[in-house]
Amino acid sequence: MKTEQYADKDGHNRNGVTRFYNAEGLLDSSATFKNGKMDGDAYKLTTDSFRIKMKYVYRDDTLVSVIDPAIDKKDSIQSIEKESEFPGGLNQWVRYLNKHLKYPDRAVNSESEGEVRVLFIVGKEGEIQDPYIAKSVEYSLDDESLRIVIASGKWQPGVKDGKVVKTYKIQPVVFRLK
Repeated sequence: MKTEQYADKDGHNRNGVTRFYNAEGLLDSSATFKNGKMDGDAYKLTTDSFRIKMKYVYRDDTLVSVIDPAIDKKDSIQSIEKESEFPGGLNQWVRYLNKHLKYPDRAVNSESEGEVRVLFIVGKEGEIQDPYIAKSVEYSLDDESLRIVIASGKWQPGVKDGKVVKTYKIQPVVFRLK
């Protein structure tokens, strides 16, 4: 399974991020396209914790470098003093989900359940940027998970060395039928 972005309505000119998923619905890799050509960073991920296994850099459809994060530490995620979080912490996140999360009819009818993981950036102002599915369960559950994260408003940003920084966040959204 994959998700792709296109510059044209006919779907011939890839432009943006393409994400590939494995058979278990976990994000496997991603690549950036500009005007139909690979251009930018592409990542191969580990399946256990969404760490970067290998980074590839493309320019105008040509591979220009391969970076192994285990060797090149400058490309790894730095430690954060205070992680970004939903305002009020985990208890308020659960309260928000209980109030606003809707179990899609399609998923109820097919008895689909599981944990969707949404990966996004929390910006310096607490805004949610570039949310996408890191672990898929079923289309309607994935769609509802994206909706609920996008609608959640501003988050409390992360802090590193006493300064507000943008952070990456993986937010699980669990769906269980009673």
